[in-house]
Amino acid sequence: MAFVGRLASLLPAIPFTLASESVRAYLLDAERKGGDAYTRISALAPGVEVRVELPGGAFALEQAYVGKSRDVGRFESHRKYIDLQLIVAGREFMDIADVGTLVLDEDLTPARDVIFYRAPEAYSILRMHQGDIAVFLPPDGHRPSLAIEPGEVVWKTVVKVPVLQT
Repeated sequence: MAFVGRLASLLPAIPFTLASESVRAYLLDAERKGGDAYTRISALAPGVEVRVELPGGAFALEQAYVGKSRDVGRFESHRKYIDLQLIVAGREFMDIADVGTLVLDEDLTPARDVIFYRAPEAYSILRMHQGDIAVFLPPDGHRPSLAIEPGEVVWKTVVKVPVLQT
């Protein structure tokens, strides 16, 4: 079950590992104008992605990109990590569907923690803006980074938090 909303209201409900305090602090810093993470992400040129290590096995992918069209975007899911996708500036569409309804296209596990799926006929569409966050758990197929307007640039951080193994 994906969680979607404004960072300030959703943050208390997001399930975290032991790295919770450092992940929360990072997300708040990435959203806050003048924060170190916000400043770093905002300075990225389109097409650039930087990995930032966080405590407890979590990491962030700070990115700037031009949104892509739906026909280029791919549905994906992950087994090892929970995705926390925070829009720092700009806006984009994200599509979501339960992986149980998706047809496998390409499985790049375990080398890379990503599984790609064919686009389904039915899915939900999220319209994301600055300060919005989407949390995708392993059963959540998602197609992020979709353009609302052609050529529009998005600055985003994707925090990867390890899934707790029981």
